[in-house]
Amino acid sequence: MSPSCDEDRLHEQAPQLCRLADQAQQCRRRVAEQAEREAPPLADPARPYGVLVIEATRLMEEFQYTCDVLQHHVDQRLH
Repeated sequence: MSPSCDEDRLHEQAPQLCRLADQAQQCRRRVAEQAEREAPPLADPARPYGVLVIEATRLMEEFQYTCDVLQHHVDQRLH
């Protein structure tokens, strides 16, 4: 597909991406809540919950930013 074709479908894809970001955020929250309940030893390299939660949070922030930028672009094109 050419870039212009992809851009023409962005108004359909952006909301779907945002829905998927919401689902991923819910999964990240569940992982973080589970880690808090179990209070795993964060210094134990065999049980890297802390690192996983931190990385999941970082990735979700990037994912959400991408969704926001794409949705803003779509909204600007529609107006």
